[in-house]
Amino acid sequence: MRALVFGGRGLVQLPMVKPCARCTVPGVDPQTGTRDVSTGAALMRVMRDCRAGKYLWTGAQLHRAHFQKAKNADEVFFGQNALVRLPKEVGSFEVAVGDLAVVER
Repeated sequence: MRALVFGGRGLVQLPMVKPCARCTVPGVDPQTGTRDVSTGAALMRVMRDCRAGKYLWTGAQLHRAHFQKAKNADEVFFGQNALVRLPKEVGSFEVAVGDLAVVER
């Protein structure tokens, strides 16, 4: 399984489990936390034209089989589910904008 690795020498690993199908979360105002159904629906229509599983599978390398499933054909994918693996001696780790990440197989 491919993983994003931060901190050099594999200090923190984020194995990429599967693509994440999105609901109306893109329609939520991050400042207020309120959902605007009309904006969310409009965003989903736009994203469905380019981020639906039926379009993503042709160029996918990591999760092609996931996108090819009939149940995922019309799902909109716009994220990635990942696990967090820290060595026992590392209590916490903060990832910041600009940090280098390496993709490992």
